Amino acid sequence: MKKILSMILICATLFSITGCSIPKWIESVTGYKININIEQANSTTPASTVAATEATVPSTVPSTEPTQAPTVPATEPQEAAPKTPTSKVPYLQKVKQSNCPYYKGPGYNYKVNGTIKKPGTFTIVKEQYDDDGNLWGKLKSGVGWINLTEVKAQSNSKPMITVAGASKSFISGKNYHHIQAGDPEYYRKIKLTCRETYTDVLLYELVIDMDEDKLEQVGSVKTWNSNKAIYAELSYPGDFSEYVIRITDKNGKQHWFSLYESGKDGSICIEAYKP
Repeated sequence: MKKILSMILICATLFSITGCSIPKWIESVTGYKININIEQANSTTPASTVAATEATVPSTVPSTEPTQAPTVPATEPQEAAPKTPTSKVPYLQKVKQSNCPYYKGPGYNYKVNGTIKKPGTFTIVKEQYDDDGNLWGKLKSGVGWINLTEVKAQSNSKPMITVAGASKSFISGKNYHHIQAGDPEYYRKIKLTCRETYTDVLLYELVIDMDEDKLEQVGSVKTWNSNKAIYAELSYPGDFSEYVIRITDKNGKQHWFSLYESGKDGSICIEAYKP
């Protein structure tokens, strides 16, 4: 009986698929009202399965691109503001060095107009800094600018030895240590003064040799102080003539200086010497 009912249901299904109405006799034989849902019969995937599949799909897909750090805008270095001179002009400035150069403008990139040959006091009417931080001063005469940074440093420092020409009054006073060296025909009369007491003072002539320069001692002073100068008659027959003086301070440290003739104006200059 079950097999017969199954066969009848299959027939009813076929009638529904083909669009034909189910014969009345099938309902009368089975005693059931047959109503077949074709869409549900044709579906191969149960509704519960579809719903579960959709539920496993995430609503949003996470980005796989790496997260970049926020960009910080680059800050350009700020240039230092140019220095502004603070001194009131005009004012007087001492220049202690000989042959101090003055320039056409406030900087070494300007042309050298000339030199201040002898130490003195000069009027500064304008100040200006260059790109290297050097302070320059314009001379009242209008001939040019001098490097005030160097001039002020030299004015504030006290040299260990100063050199000058020996005057007739100084020579006639006889209050000095006397040293002579070289040919009298080419003597330069020089006055050397100091500000402290030095001992074991030695004076050398620098002899220029093809192999190496030599120092030949030409004079000495046991103790030298500010109360008594040195009167040196030194021969300068040529451009390469030079003398060297060595002094020893109270701490026993030795200091060396060279005495040479300037090629610009013939004055005697002094500067540190390395033996």
